[in-house]
Amino acid sequence: MTETNEKELYQIIWLIRRLFRALAQQSSENLEDYGISVADRAVMEFLYSQKNCRFLQLPSSTRYPGSMYRLP
Repeated sequence: MTETNEKELYQIIWLIRRLFRALAQQSSENLEDYGISVADRAVMEFLYSQKNCRFLQLPSSTRYPGSMYRLP
């Protein structure tokens, strides 16, 4: 790889990383109103995608009162 190609590749990667961080920050801010983190949402999306799930009603004393989640 030539030096010019390496510099261009570095710039592209740097811009993508900045974009990723900005999107991650915006996602975190959007989820704050729901009381969940990006990691919490990722777990819920994973559990929701599983086949043959059943619903779980969390007790009102939990962090997410009245929320419905799917579990495998």
